[in-house]
Amino acid sequence: MSKRVPILILIFLLVLCNRSIAQISNNNSVTKETPIYVDGFDYPSFDPISNYAWFKVHFPFGETTELIIGGDHFRTYFADRILFSTSLKQFVSKRMFLNGGHSWDFDLLNEGQGYPNPIPRREMFIGIGYDVKPNLGMEAKLITPLGDPKFDKIGFKGAKTRLEFGTRLKF
Repeated sequence: MSKRVPILILIFLLVLCNRSIAQISNNNSVTKETPIYVDGFDYPSFDPISNYAWFKVHFPFGETTELIIGGDHFRTYFADRILFSTSLKQFVSKRMFLNGGHSWDFDLLNEGQGYPNPIPRREMFIGIGYDVKPNLGMEAKLITPLGDPKFDKIGFKGAKTRLEFGTRLKF
């Protein structure tokens, strides 16, 4: 199964590129006035150590395709991680989209050793999402690690390929 996943992701990305040529005319999610836009949020700190923040830079191609470069920073008393990702987002209707990409997760505490781990945890993902309302969205992603990761994703000790469900609420 794991040998077929990169081939399936490559086919998925090729389909996304092919769909970007035949643009959907009724999608108005990207305006012509702001071709590149930035999203992000820094959650409030409730103690002197913990923090969570994220950002995404969107580069639209046509009306229905976006290249997204982003990052997340997560810090608690037991972990300090920073994740960078690139993804391709393809709208298949006005509200539904497919996405796929690659991420690099860096363990800044190196599992408690106090110095950063120079080898990131690399993962590939494919998924589907739906914008329920302008500030509310839902996503499902199939995520698989690449190579032999030296550390686990927080909360997924020993897990390899996983299915993640999530919501986005902007306020």
